[in-house]
Amino acid sequence: MKTDCAACGAPVSGDHPVCDFCGASVAYALSGLGLLRAGKPTLDRMFVEYKAKLDKNPEDPDALFGIGAYYAKRELFKEAVDALHKAEKAAPISGEVQYLLALVYAEWKGWTNVMVRKHAERALKLDPKMTEAKSLLHIFEGVAKASSAEIKADLPKALTLFDKARALSVRAHLKHVYFFSGETLERADRHEDALAMYRAVRDFGMKDEAKVYIRIGMILKLQGKAKLALAQLEHAHSLEPQNAAVGRMISSIKIQA
Repeated sequence: MKTDCAACGAPVSGDHPVCDFCGASVAYALSGLGLLRAGKPTLDRMFVEYKAKLDKNPEDPDALFGIGAYYAKRELFKEAVDALHKAEKAAPISGEVQYLLALVYAEWKGWTNVMVRKHAERALKLDPKMTEAKSLLHIFEGVAKASSAEIKADLPKALTLFDKARALSVRAHLKHVYFFSGETLERADRHEDALAMYRAVRDFGMKDEAKVYIRIGMILKLQGKAKLALAQLEHAHSLEPQNAAVGRMISSIKIQA
């Protein structure tokens, strides 16, 4: 059997595959939420298998969930939601389906969308020990508190919730936790702590990676570190050449230098 490591994506083989690169077992990659940790080769292969199952039985709940997980990883959010809602109707409601719906809505519609709370709470009712749903709810509540905070004294409440989410170590959430923590710390004028969070985001990767470099560059500029700020902003501009605001910031720094 050949597959790829669910944790790091490295190729592995064997009857009971264990990744030589990171030591993780990859057996869990082929079902349930493990699909969210699978690399591209595994996802592509499983997608073909799930489609074949749906050709035989359009209401196969496992196949619908697998298709939903595939679309979620591909950031085809509408298609993911459609597949997961079909999975809801095809079998008794499961915590995994509800959690994945919550995560898809968060990444698609934003972390304060009411559907995020709705499906995360449903997931916890079905499975009170589900770490993923607990973490997601902490992020939802943290973003809501940070968004509604009118004074800096209110920001620690949001940071506490982000800390709780980070402590649960759900890898799929960490890039979001670090970014939202960075934004909140920046608002609280804790710039060094904010920089540490933004730099941590880069280790996990983000679709809109440029915004991380922009935030880092803006803090460094505020700290008077023009050369370092310029490097970050120029990298952001290389990722988003159409971003006129970043272009203006770069020009401003060069003029002042």
